[in-house]
Amino acid sequence: MDQEAGTIWYHDHAIGTTHLNTDMGMAGFFPVTDAQETALRAAGTVPSGDTYELGFALQDRNFDTTGQMIMPDYAIYDKTNPACTYLDAPGNLIPDPANPACLRANFLKKADNSVQGWHFIPDTSANRTLVGFGTGLNPTSGCVNNANQPFPVAGECAPFGAASASLEYFGNIPVVNGVTYGTYPVAPGVYRMRFIGGTDSRTWLMQLQTATGTVIPFWQIGSEQGLFNAPVQRTMLDLMGGERLDVLVDFNVLAVGGNIPATRVFLKDLGEDAPYAGGMITDPAYVPPMASSIPDVMVFDVAAGPANYNSINPANIATLRPTTPLPALKTPQYTRTIALVEITDAYGRTMPTIDTRGYRPQEMPISENILQNQIEQWDIVNTTVDAHPMHLHQVAFQLINRQAVEAFAAPITNTGDAAFNPAYPFVASFDYNVIPKAGQTILAPAQYAPVGAVILPQAHETLSMKDTVDCPPSYVTRIITKFDIVGTYVWHCHILSHEEHDMMRPFRVVTAKLAAPLFIIQMPTTDANGKVFVLAAPTFTPPVNKTPYKYLVQYRKRGNTFWHTNPTNILNPYVDLRKFGTAETADLGPGTYDFRVQVVNQILQDTAKNNLADSNWTYSTWTTTHPAASVTPAYLSIQSHTQTSVNLVSAASSTPGAAYEFQYSLNGGSWISFSAATAASSGNFALPTGMKGTFKFQVIVTSSTVPDYTASAPRIAMGSVVIK
Repeated sequence: MDQEAGTIWYHDHAIGTTHLNTDMGMAGFFPVTDAQETALRAAGTVPSGDTYELGFALQDRNFDTTGQMIMPDYAIYDKTNPACTYLDAPGNLIPDPANPACLRANFLKKADNSVQGWHFIPDTSANRTLVGFGTGLNPTSGCVNNANQPFPVAGECAPFGAASASLEYFGNIPVVNGVTYGTYPVAPGVYRMRFIGGTDSRTWLMQLQTATGTVIPFWQIGSEQGLFNAPVQRTMLDLMGGERLDVLVDFNVLAVGGNIPATRVFLKDLGEDAPYAGGMITDPAYVPPMASSIPDVMVFDVAAGPANYNSINPANIATLRPTTPLPALKTPQYTRTIALVEITDAYGRTMPTIDTRGYRPQEMPISENILQNQIEQWDIVNTTVDAHPMHLHQVAFQLINRQAVEAFAAPITNTGDAAFNPAYPFVASFDYNVIPKAGQTILAPAQYAPVGAVILPQAHETLSMKDTVDCPPSYVTRIITKFDIVGTYVWHCHILSHEEHDMMRPFRVVTAKLAAPLFIIQMPTTDANGKVFVLAAPTFTPPVNKTPYKYLVQYRKRGNTFWHTNPTNILNPYVDLRKFGTAETADLGPGTYDFRVQVVNQILQDTAKNNLADSNWTYSTWTTTHPAASVTPAYLSIQSHTQTSVNLVSAASSTPGAAYEFQYSLNGGSWISFSAATAASSGNFALPTGMKGTFKFQVIVTSSTVPDYTASAPRIAMGSVVIK
């Protein structure tokens, strides 16, 4: 096994039930050792043996009064109710929460079948939920229940599992290695402890305290994928779902006069029953909320005895990697930008996603196709309000840095602003039946412009080898890794409820790369609507299985931050002729533009066709000087007038998207517009009420579709109108 010593673990990964099965205990330790770690044990640098090496898998759960594990249920819109659907612009049926007849489907109902609302565990409210299955009313609790699962406590009822997904889950009872509120006896001395973040959504903010408040520090010696160069002292640990921490704990600090009295040490949780916002990462003055319903996770009962029982002092450990120090950060060969975005699903529920794409919707292609042994930098932009523990399968990566982007208002509804431009196409509301199909569009990555200072990794993150990283909200988190094993894998948020719905995407590592086009050029003409025609050379990579590759063509005006993606989907593997301009909602007025083209291998999942990585980019620069001034109409005439109105007729202008603005001047004064510019080249305009004198008229043309066009010179009408 080609793997460094590390705290590896395993758990069920069934699609749709990972969170349920893992919460119910289908997980375990898989520690890996190597020659370097064996040498550390032999030298007495770190503890060894079952007595002084401990592993703790930390979870939180809910239980009913019989000790059975239970999960919360959250209501969803009932799409079978005709009142809950209406047609949006593309003609898709979507929930209509504004319709008062569209109630949320709730499978937890009162005896009269009316909607209960949110469900809490245990439900002790006056209008508590009645479980609508089984027969008979439990005389003790007053709840309808299955005869095989009585709930004997008066006033407490059990949930009925209905919805398949919830946004987060926080239990109210700690479970460590399957034991609630566990107690572990320890002797005086130094212990090695490995912690697994096995929760669904909770982030543990852990601290060791005695009953009198004395804090015992942790000495972190490793993370998920290996040992540090040297121990790092920490008074509090943040442990997100999926993360692992490898620490030393020195109970010798409790010694008084060389002896340790019998002492109870509490493993505290200083967090809260809510999503973590990454405060320990981004805020130097961070104060933990200390609002958890699980303030005590477990207890260590330290037996009395002499200090230095096993003669290890973590502060004196000079190195943990005497032969193979952690590698320095490498230079990336390719950089990808991926965004974490919350949207809504077809039932109106908030749905965390990667680039709004969902995991495996119908015909959604894999967008990360990676060349084997390629060193890649991934810029993970978090546009949500929560921190996400992003986990990559197959690889060990290193954290480069983090940097603020902006404070996003989630869920994202815009398609781009000054700091962030989401992946193309942007899917604000997700339904597996109506998402863009692979054959109809092409996927392009998100883009961002950081606004804050770079935050370097903290001491315990510097160079450490990880597979799960804390991505705080409104920051970009940059990681780097080498993809060395061919295959199809996944990466996802390790908040398991997020992973299930639907913050997970596949990626593929392949053995060859598509050849980039030799050139991309602009055709010598631009049409009257301001469009430019672009020609890209074909890739020299021959098609596989008669499935053509796609050409991703983008452009941006020199000086702008973001590239625009041409939405035209070209599948021809030999020539790529595209047009850019007003029809694609972006202006190609006068200026200098950068164009680029990439051949991409975006195919359906679980197929062997076109098993190649995306090509490099091919760039070109083009300067356009098409007429900047709108064309002045050939004439403007006064057709008729009364004491209160005038009828003006203008010749048509050849300006693309011509908009005509009519103005008047009274007695040689300044020109004043009748109204805003419109597409009509004639009209009947009301004269100012009560004004008398000599009126003159003119028309000015602008472009309504090409903002870089300047206004035309005015065309003044012959003659005038005199109002007496």
